[in-house]
Amino acid sequence: MENLLLNVCQSQDRIDRLNRIIEKEGTVVTNRWGVPVPHPAALMLRSEVANSAQLYRLLQLDSPFCADVRAGRPVGWSSE
Repeated sequence: MENLLLNVCQSQDRIDRLNRIIEKEGTVVTNRWGVPVPHPAALMLRSEVANSAQLYRLLQLDSPFCADVRAGRPVGWSSE
């Protein structure tokens, strides 16, 4: 359990660091051919948020990243 708590804290530190990079440099960068592409930090951030959400689930805590997000159909959806 201690390792999970440590991993949650380290994951949050990485998320904060990646957010600062994206705020400074933007979500899109230009590659060597001049084509706009997603910033590598943005791709890493998406992965790190998923990692952090999994750690919260393992600790049986509500993740701050997945509030009111459920798989499947959206709330209020109807086939009619």
